[in-house]
Amino acid sequence: GRPSVGPKNAKVVVIEFYDFQCPHCRLIAPKVRSLVKSKKGVRLVYKQYPLAFHKAAKPAAIAAIAAHLQGKFSTLHDLLFEDQDELDDKIIAKLVTKAKLNNKKFKAAQKKAAAMVEADIKEGDLAEIMGTPSFFVNGLAAEYEDLEARIDAALKGE
Repeated sequence: GRPSVGPKNAKVVVIEFYDFQCPHCRLIAPKVRSLVKSKKGVRLVYKQYPLAFHKAAKPAAIAAIAAHLQGKFSTLHDLLFEDQDELDDKIIAKLVTKAKLNNKKFKAAQKKAAAMVEADIKEGDLAEIMGTPSFFVNGLAAEYEDLEARIDAALKGE
């Protein structure tokens, strides 16, 4: 039930834990999406891991998941990263409007979205994530710099 790009029955699943206020996450987001789209049989699953010292990251993550529940994750995802330096509750609300989300459905999805974000955080903690972005290729930790090689190896069955 998490936002993703790529086929549901993909041979290789890349999980990315990220934070909307992490500058490195913003920088590599389009590169990771492009990499995954360029590989046949690869799926990218987005997991929320808002860092405690980024005060707007958790509300942004909840908003992104609420948008996902309306099928508009990628639109809001990109807008949140574009305005990363100014994120706060007011900016997030403006971006929700800009993404043309159904406000009633968005508000109704908040509780479920918050629970999903908490589940992602717990999963990240269990995986002993030290920061964002953090990647896993078919369940094995991978550094961003090695991501393409790890994906290619997994596609070959290595």
